[in-house]
Amino acid sequence: MSGKKILMLIGDFTEDYETMVPFQALQMLGYSVHAVCPGKRAGDKVRTAVHDFEGDQTYTEKRGHDFTLNATFDDVKPQDYDALVVPGGRAPEYLRLNEAVLDITRHFFTQNKPVAAICHGLQILAAAGVLDGYKATTHWLDLDTFAERFPAVTVVPDRFVVDRDRVTSGGALPTLDLVIDQLRRTQGLGLAIAISSQFIYEPEHAGRDPQHMVSAGRLTWQDPVLVRAIRAMEENIEEPLSVEAIAARAGVGPRELLRRFRTKLRTAPKTYYAELRL
Repeated sequence: MSGKKILMLIGDFTEDYETMVPFQALQMLGYSVHAVCPGKRAGDKVRTAVHDFEGDQTYTEKRGHDFTLNATFDDVKPQDYDALVVPGGRAPEYLRLNEAVLDITRHFFTQNKPVAAICHGLQILAAAGVLDGYKATTHWLDLDTFAERFPAVTVVPDRFVVDRDRVTSGGALPTLDLVIDQLRRTQGLGLAIAISSQFIYEPEHAGRDPQHMVSAGRLTWQDPVLVRAIRAMEENIEEPLSVEAIAARAGVGPRELLRRFRTKLRTAPKTYYAELRL
């Protein structure tokens, strides 16, 4: 692993976690990682963004940490690097319009070097025209829009996808799942456990596990019945189920389901379902 160099393309309001985790994890493995941004030099900073779901119809965005670049974009020679990582966040929305960024991206594809894109980072790969014929994923909010815009890409709702030497991830935590999964496959279980321990993280998901619209968190063990009901709703967005059918899938009666929703989520199943469908 020593001597391998990885290029990371980022910009202002790159997603905080999607940038920090691979940058640190790859260095822990012995790789040299150069993080660069168009128009900035080594030692300059980019601002990061933190995204969250707080009950609104879409995610909120907050200011994250400042991230210090350790290389200069104008000095980048793609041929000197062994792999490319493209985090998500807001940055890909404008980086995909930068022809120099797209040229660098195309180099890694034409030379069959590994490329990893996280969440919205997929926009840069698609803008470079290098994902046709590949399977890929992105954040669940963008799956349908992305699939419509780029029909030659096979878009799937998996947490992460490894298609030959192209790697895509649906978000921040799936990226950590991905890193640990690849460590286990290529370097052995011992190193995978060691890295997981460094992050105090218990991997629970495989790449083909679906992305859920609702992160149930502690509800999984506090109220598994409620989680089963929410998952039934998620699986039937276009053609909604009746409350009775949802209750049956959750293994309780409609009254009990109503009680649990009001106690834990302070709303009724019908109201929750309607907001989820929006």
